[in-house]
Amino acid sequence: MNRTPIQEHSSAIIRGLLEESNSIRKINQKTVKGQLRELFITKLLEKFLTKQFGIGSGIIINQRGESSGQTDIIIYDNRIFTHFYQGTRDRSLSC
Repeated sequence: MNRTPIQEHSSAIIRGLLEESNSIRKINQKTVKGQLRELFITKLLEKFLTKQFGIGSGIIINQRGESSGQTDIIIYDNRIFTHFYQGTRDRSLSC
């Protein structure tokens, strides 16, 4: 069965992601392993998200002020968050 160029390309991407995932699994140092996993997931998500969304990292804080206690991957809507972030950044620079 002949595969289309798109199928070949998709398969190559998946093979590369699997190889990268397997190489991370072999690392024993927890901090480095965690950072590499975060980068891996970020790169993976970027392939599927439109420009409307951004990916960052940070500590999640809920409405009661409780934090997640760890750094998490955050997906945000650029149409909303960019304006909010710029506003807070501008205020902090003027202080």
